[in-house]
Amino acid sequence: MYSKTVQPIIKNTNKNLDLEFQENIKKAIAFIEKNTDFNTFDRYTFTRDYFNAITRNWVAIRKESKLWQPVKSEPFNFDAPTFFENNSFNLNYFTPPSNRNPTEKQISLGEKLFSDPKLSKDKKMACISCHLPAKGYADGVALNKDNKGNLLLRNTPTLINSAFQKSFFWDGRSRDLLDQISMVFNNSKEFNTEVHTFSEDILKDTTYIKLFTEAYNTVPKSNREVIKAISSYVSTLNSFNSKFDRNIRGQENTFTTNEKKGYNLFMGKALCATCHFMPLTNGTVPPFFTETEKEVIGVP
Repeated sequence: MYSKTVQPIIKNTNKNLDLEFQENIKKAIAFIEKNTDFNTFDRYTFTRDYFNAITRNWVAIRKESKLWQPVKSEPFNFDAPTFFENNSFNLNYFTPPSNRNPTEKQISLGEKLFSDPKLSKDKKMACISCHLPAKGYADGVALNKDNKGNLLLRNTPTLINSAFQKSFFWDGRSRDLLDQISMVFNNSKEFNTEVHTFSEDILKDTTYIKLFTEAYNTVPKSNREVIKAISSYVSTLNSFNSKFDRNIRGQENTFTTNEKKGYNLFMGKALCATCHFMPLTNGTVPPFFTETEKEVIGVP
């Protein structure tokens, strides 16, 4: 299709780009033809050295042709050179309109609130009680405890890349991140408070008065701004500059042999990626990224 549509434009404006694109496709095909076994196929090398070269060429072709305008209303950023960039996904597509484009002050406020137990009714539970930064914003245990010290019913999911989901909780009952946080506030076993109420105890820390005023031009009387601020902070928790991403983009070459084997197993024989779809790994389904899949595997 390329030869019958865009190629004549590119050959006329940038012949070297056209030749490079075709050469990279040939190299990718040759690599596949030499490595036909599903279980041993080196997906890491193919992605880093062959597939990424093609997508980088294609983005250059899009821009060179001047046939497409940048689109910010779709989940994927078609101007991202690979699937593994900081800007590969359009955060605003996944974010409720009422909380898009947060300011740095709103994000900083959310980070402080994330760790504050005074948001809960008994002043003992905060977001960070279950979502520990040192444990990938999960908790490292099978089941955490509720506000009475009893085991909760389900495992704590990570918050990494959670902003790029279309449903939340293990049963998908929440439609967006604001709604998910609201449900934690309302849950009698967790924060046990209502969204329309506000714990004035947090204002005993006078820093909050300044932070709320700077972030939202008001000192709140409900938890609406609290939830928006926490959501804005959680939306910054992505994995796009991890060791894996830097290596798969070719920015560094520090991946060990075992790490490469692990990625190849994850993507291939072990079938992990049939649920944890790359590159987000959070269940949001490619290639359109318009739904987040839930797997029913017999666990209540």
